Amino acid sequence: MKSAKRLIAAASMLALSAFSLSACSDSTSSTESGAPASDSASAEASATDSAEASEATFVKLDEALSSEHYAVGFKKGEEEFAAQVTETMQALDNEGEIEKLVEKYADQGMSYDNWVLPKKEDAKKDAGAGQDRTFTVGFDSAYPPYGYVADDGSYTGFDLELAQMVAEANGWEFKAEPIDWDAKDAQLNSGTIDVIWNGFTMEGREDQYTFSEPYMLNEQVVVVRADSGIDSLDGLKDKNVITQVDSAAYEVLGDEEGRKDLADTFANLATIGDYNNAFMQLESGQVDAVACDLSIAEFQLAKR
Repeated sequence: MKSAKRLIAAASMLALSAFSLSACSDSTSSTESGAPASDSASAEASATDSAEASEATFVKLDEALSSEHYAVGFKKGEEEFAAQVTETMQALDNEGEIEKLVEKYADQGMSYDNWVLPKKEDAKKDAGAGQDRTFTVGFDSAYPPYGYVADDGSYTGFDLELAQMVAEANGWEFKAEPIDWDAKDAQLNSGTIDVIWNGFTMEGREDQYTFSEPYMLNEQVVVVRADSGIDSLDGLKDKNVITQVDSAAYEVLGDEEGRKDLADTFANLATIGDYNNAFMQLESGQVDAVACDLSIAEFQLAKR
């Protein structure tokens, strides 16, 4: 009897051991690398948080430095030429071509809400037809979404496509000519280019150029890293700020009637040849903020 009881007890112990081993095996197989399930979930959540943080590298400060307009810049005295380009743009707008073009660049921060060229119902699409002209457009090839180098090496951008549409409507031969932005005046006045058409701010430059009617609303804004702790323009005190040489942002920050008062609080206001490199410096932490056009800021934010 005792032997039978011992056998029954032994069998029970073996069954219990088998159950315990099975439970441990199930627990272990529910995780990777032997980590508890709760730790695995935490790791996944942490990875997701890190990915989201990397996607939000930059933020734009809510308060703008200034507001202005883009227009096409011509040599002083070329009012008729400027009027022809303006009227062709108005005709293209009447046909819905401008809205289509803006939509093409919507993922790069473009919006038809910012198109400000007044409507003209009887605008002639070929206002400058009959002229044997090569329409050479000077532009900054590192100024997306208005002008930049595409993946295939060709020049493209909102302003370049718009300029080409204007040229084709008038029967002009189109040529895109990349320029050094700080040499634009010399190239325009020498005849190397016919116009400056590349997110070109007209305010403050009216005495230097003849302009088309303004076609796009723009603002000068400031972009910082999302983890910088800077949430207002006042937060730029004692910070290193960078902008493009001879840009509208630089002019605003150097103007007594603009925001020189703000720039005087910076540790340093530096300039650089193009905004792509400016944002690389912001990303690496070499500078604390980039002052730039709204369209440039929206393009950089849309990339991330």
